[in-house]
Amino acid sequence: MSKALSSLAVGTKIEVPVLSAYQSRFGAKIVFKIADKNHSGYPANSVTLIAEKIIQLMCSDAKEPSNSNSDRKNYGN
Repeated sequence: MSKALSSLAVGTKIEVPVLSAYQSRFGAKIVFKIADKNHSGYPANSVTLIAEKIIQLMCSDAKEPSNSNSDRKNYGN
């Protein structure tokens, strides 16, 4: 049975199903907790959710064409 987020108490856990195409990366569901409701600095009637666990760790780096590798061992990045 669905309920409005505004009707749930702070600390309530919410399970959100993950599309099958993404389940190998995220699992079958992501669990969120209601962190706060209607707190200052946010729009009226807003609900803030926080993931119960880390959803995904992703490392990224970009190619640096103007940064040669010639002195990397001594200089660093």
